[in-house]
Amino acid sequence: DFAAVPPHMRDWLTQAGFTGQMRVTGSPNFDQWHGYMKDRALAQNLLHLNKEKPTVVYASSWGQRTNAQDDPNRFEPTLRAVLAAARAGEWQLIIKIHPGEGQGVEQTYCQVAEQYGVPTLVTKKYIEIVLCAADAMVTLGASNVVLDAALMGVPSTVVKLPGYSMQHPAVPEIEPDPQTILETVNGLLENRVEAVKRLDNLIERDAAPNDGRAPRRCVKWIKELVG
Repeated sequence: DFAAVPPHMRDWLTQAGFTGQMRVTGSPNFDQWHGYMKDRALAQNLLHLNKEKPTVVYASSWGQRTNAQDDPNRFEPTLRAVLAAARAGEWQLIIKIHPGEGQGVEQTYCQVAEQYGVPTLVTKKYIEIVLCAADAMVTLGASNVVLDAALMGVPSTVVKLPGYSMQHPAVPEIEPDPQTILETVNGLLENRVEAVKRLDNLIERDAAPNDGRAPRRCVKWIKELVG
C-alpha cells in the first residue's frame, strides 16, 4: 500500500505498474506553507535587502554519489552563470545552500560571489524568510524547493541537470548560460502576474491537496489499514 502524496505521484506509480492501494493524502511537508502569511517587506528588512532591486534566489544542489545520472561538473559553472546574469540584470542574489552540502561551503560561495561584485546573501537556513523576500528563483536541477516556492507565489526556472526534470510548462528548463538565465529570469520578473498564475496547475499536479490536513488524512488511512 502507498499513500500517494500528490496526484502526479499516483499517476506515475500507476504508469510504473504499481498495483497496491493508493490514496492522495497531500504532503505534510508542503502543508507548512498552507495559510502562511507572506510579508515581503518584513522579510526584506530581516535580510537587510535593497527594496529597490529585484531579489532572485539561487537554490544550489549537491552531488549525489549514488546517482549515476548526476553531473557535479555543472555545479560551479552554473553558480558563475547565475552570478554573471545577476550582475547584468542588476539583481540582488540570495544563495540558498542545499541542506546536503558540506560544512563550511558558505565561505566558498561568498568568495565566488565577491568576484562578480553582486550583492549576495548566502544562507543554509531560513527558507521561509528567503522565499518571502524572493521575486524569482533559479535552481540547479528539479527540486522540491520549486514547489515550496510555487506555494509561496515565487516562479522558478530550472537549470538542466541529467536525470532531473519538472516536466511542466510553468517551470522553464534552461542551459547554464548567463544570457539564457538573464533573459529567462527577467521574463519571470517582467511578467510576474502571469508567471504566478501558471503555478496553479503545477501545485494542483505536484502538491495537492494543500489544505493543511495532510497529516490527518495520512493518520486516518493508516488506521484504516491496520484495522
